[in-house]
Amino acid sequence: SAIYEFLALSKVIMINLEQSLLLKGIYVYLSTCYLIILLGMVRADNSVV
Repeated sequence: SAIYEFLALSKVIMINLEQSLLLKGIYVYLSTCYLIILLGMVRADNSVV
């Protein structure tokens, strides 16, 4: 009984970890795209000047 509870708990923890890693990956991806766009705008402004 205790073993089954432990397995169920560890499964829930693993699922939560996977979801948080996915969210972290999406966040990193979006922030990276945002930085690239910002750098591109800055470079475009500099080339115009």
